[in-house]
Amino acid sequence: MNWVPKFDVNVEVSMKALGEDGLELWIERLAKIQKEYSCNCTLSVKS
Repeated sequence: MNWVPKFDVNVEVSMKALGEDGLELWIERLAKIQKEYSCNCTLSVKS
């Protein structure tokens, strides 16, 4: 039996820290992580 650990990746960033293209870049990064590791990824943006 193969045991595969499940985990969550939660990222919280502020709007100021994102800059112009920051949101799109974080979405792409998390999508790659989610695909590669089969984990749950969430991105929270704070004002």
